[in-house]
Amino acid sequence: DRELREFRDFFWNEGKTLKVTIRNDEKNINLEGELIRAEKDHAVIIADGSETVIPYENIIKAKVKIKF
Repeated sequence: DRELREFRDFFWNEGKTLKVTIRNDEKNINLEGELIRAEKDHAVIIADGSETVIPYENIIKAKVKIKF
């Protein structure tokens, strides 16, 4: 339920579905997808069938999506 902030948080949640808000030049982007890999400076998420590399400094908010 808490936000993911640093490498360790992302590493422990590999394989889970995340809801992420990303900082972009024009506007913020919301993504929902599976966290497939956490590296020291970025996370890799599969969303809408494509792999997206997101540097941690561009992440505004990231949470694990809870499934019921």
